[in-house]
Amino acid sequence: MTALLIGRCFTLAFCVGILLLQTSVTISAQPSGNYLVSIERIPLPNLGRVNAIVRDDLGFLWFGTVSGLCRYDGYEVRVFKNGSGMDSLQRMIMAVTKSSDGSLLLATWSGLWTFNIKTERFAPFLSNERIGISRIDALAEDSGGTVWIGARSGGLFRYDRSTQARKRYTTKEGLSDTRISALLIDHAGVLWIGTAFGGLNSLHPATSRITHYRHSSSNPASLPSNYIRCLYENNNNEIWIGTNDGVSILDPTTGSMRRSPLGGAGRVTTIARDPSGRMWIGKSTDGLFSYLNGAMSHFQPSIENTNTLSDALILKVYVDPISSNATRVLVWVGTLGGVVNKVMLTKSPFSNFMRNENPLLLGKGAVLAISEDRKGTVWVGLWGGGLYALMGVDGKYRRIAHYQHEPENQFSLPDSAVSAILEDRERVLWVGTKNGLAAMDEGRKKFVVYRHDENDSASIVGNSINEIYEDHSGSLWVCTDAGLSQLIRGGEKHQ
Repeated sequence: MTALLIGRCFTLAFCVGILLLQTSVTISAQPSGNYLVSIERIPLPNLGRVNAIVRDDLGFLWFGTVSGLCRYDGYEVRVFKNGSGMDSLQRMIMAVTKSSDGSLLLATWSGLWTFNIKTERFAPFLSNERIGISRIDALAEDSGGTVWIGARSGGLFRYDRSTQARKRYTTKEGLSDTRISALLIDHAGVLWIGTAFGGLNSLHPATSRITHYRHSSSNPASLPSNYIRCLYENNNNEIWIGTNDGVSILDPTTGSMRRSPLGGAGRVTTIARDPSGRMWIGKSTDGLFSYLNGAMSHFQPSIENTNTLSDALILKVYVDPISSNATRVLVWVGTLGGVVNKVMLTKSPFSNFMRNENPLLLGKGAVLAISEDRKGTVWVGLWGGGLYALMGVDGKYRRIAHYQHEPENQFSLPDSAVSAILEDRERVLWVGTKNGLAAMDEGRKKFVVYRHDENDSASIVGNSINEIYEDHSGSLWVCTDAGLSQLIRGGEKHQ
């Protein structure tokens, strides 16, 4: 084999796709389903902890905080404060629902209030009732206009907008506890009532029958805690229950309950589901979790990266009903620190293989080269990481071999910085590195190394290989930092 110097050439090649890494979010695992993630922080001027989020019919987002009501139009946040400086309790908003007339119903530390989004005015709601001065922690309204109101210490109240009928539920009516912390109306119209210390209750409005679900130390399938923080019904009509010590899932048809490992133990403050089927779990200490197709992702703040969550104290997750679909998900995340995080997940056409993650376990260095041989093996060259062989089955790849430079082994790669890969028509695998050219036989056992020799004009022109090309005649062309070499095949057959 001889080498003919043709001229000087410089080639710059990039290989993208195999290591597509989004740095806009710090997560323990890339969200499943090939979604790209971006996060924007929206600080609120009043610095109030965010307990509620809702979008109105005009497209504005409303944030209920402990320091007032905030409106976000996509550009700026405006704060609406209810009352004078002496009326701080009615500014402390715990829950917000959108009424059928377009107004907002606010649960505060000083009863219920409505907010007219057109006139931008507050008005007391049911001020003559006992709940008029009570702290309200939970709200729910059904399609028929029945409002369910959960008081901090006064029990559960029912108000019918059409008939103005009222009813109060306490332990005398069958509640396990009068400290109401969460409310949910399911698809069948059953009201689920979370309490602070009495576990979970279900109320059938037609019969007023109340059923209790409590923690039992002797039953591992029972609630992990009697303090219920949040409730959610998933697409299977199961009730997800966030407690002070993790998540439980209840099947209402059978009454069976199981504890979920999602998000782990600790205080679960909010649960939601997006149109792609991903479940979202927020915790008051551990950040945000998402779950899809058996894979869990964990979103946490990072001091070094401002494009992450603002803090790990999550109070509310709200899936945007307008901007979310199967390919794009927009989630608004309210935190204790008075910042709303805009989390956007966009479906990516790429399958991403992250460094040091199974099953590829790609090592250090950028990916500079990739090639597939006739047997279907994918060869990947890394800068400083050597040569990897990957085998794919049904679109899923795993690492089957790894080659690096070994100073004591003359048959190893000449360098671990691999910049070019080609299998020729004789099934010899050619590997270009930054310190020479290597040929691996079909058995993939050893390398034959070719380097530039100042005393041999027929040697390869340079050792830093940029590209390898085989033309129609079978000749190999090697582009180096020192020029272009043509490897002309002679009578020698390479194995």
